[in-house]
Amino acid sequence: NTVVTLGDEVFYGCSALSTAYIGAKDLGEKAFFECNALTSVTFTQGAETIGDSAFERCQKLYTVSLPAGMRTIGEKAFFYCVRLFAVNLPYGLQSIGAKAFYDCGELLRITIPNSVVYVGDGAFQNSGLVEVTLSAGMSEVPRNCFYSCDRLAKVTVPAGVTTIGDYAFNDCAALKQVSLPQGLTDIGLCAFRYTALSS
Repeated sequence: NTVVTLGDEVFYGCSALSTAYIGAKDLGEKAFFECNALTSVTFTQGAETIGDSAFERCQKLYTVSLPAGMRTIGEKAFFYCVRLFAVNLPYGLQSIGAKAFYDCGELLRITIPNSVVYVGDGAFQNSGLVEVTLSAGMSEVPRNCFYSCDRLAKVTVPAGVTTIGDYAFNDCAALKQVSLPQGLTDIGLCAFRYTALSS
């Protein structure tokens, strides 16, 4: 594969495109925005960056496969991918942008690998998560990160986390159990408001 970069909006609104195999190192902003027939995306080895809003509003996108070399998922990369069910986050990934998986209502489980050191505000807000494993490399659970994940029942916050941001777990109506680390110093405004916490 000789393509290094796929530019911004390169396949924006291609309504008949159903499958994509991507080997470019860098994928531009809104590259597949509103590709409403797209169901499957596979990134091959060599891909490193997914640009902001790259797959925003791809409402039939079901599965995404990322290679070990992936480093960055941009802001709103999979925003409102309402049928996204399966995505692997590989070890080596370092950054997940703000609202990257916002409103992914069919996304039930996610493991954030320990290589991830940055997760943006609202990254999984309003998603369908019932289970999440957080990265040991994180120092903060950011603002709005799991806001309104109303099926999320249990969370273990890793030992390295010192801050839980404002509204981080607000309106997680099924959340009954949270394990907090000893080094935690700050819990933000309304962080656990409207949860079902019992322990």
